[in-house]
Amino acid sequence: MELIFAPLAEDDLSEIWRHLAEQSLNRGVADRQIRRFFAVRDALCVHPFVGRVRDDLALDLRYLPIDDYVVFYRAGEHVIEIVRLLHASLDVAAFFE
Repeated sequence: MELIFAPLAEDDLSEIWRHLAEQSLNRGVADRQIRRFFAVRDALCVHPFVGRVRDDLALDLRYLPIDDYVVFYRAGEHVIEIVRLLHASLDVAAFFE
């Protein structure tokens, strides 16, 4: 199973890392959160349909919470696409309009 990050998801990763590194004044905190995202990525390759469906936001969209964030993705027959990585406190519907 191939897994790809959409360009917006790549931007989200960078922004999350930058924000956490600045807020905590500790790059290790940011690095640990990014490693958690990559652990979820690896788990999705084994169990691509584990997340709950969010068709109300976008067709075939699924989500999986991880810590204070939500991973939004689409699982196809051969490819999983990470669409967005958003903080759980955000109005996520606004990101999918």
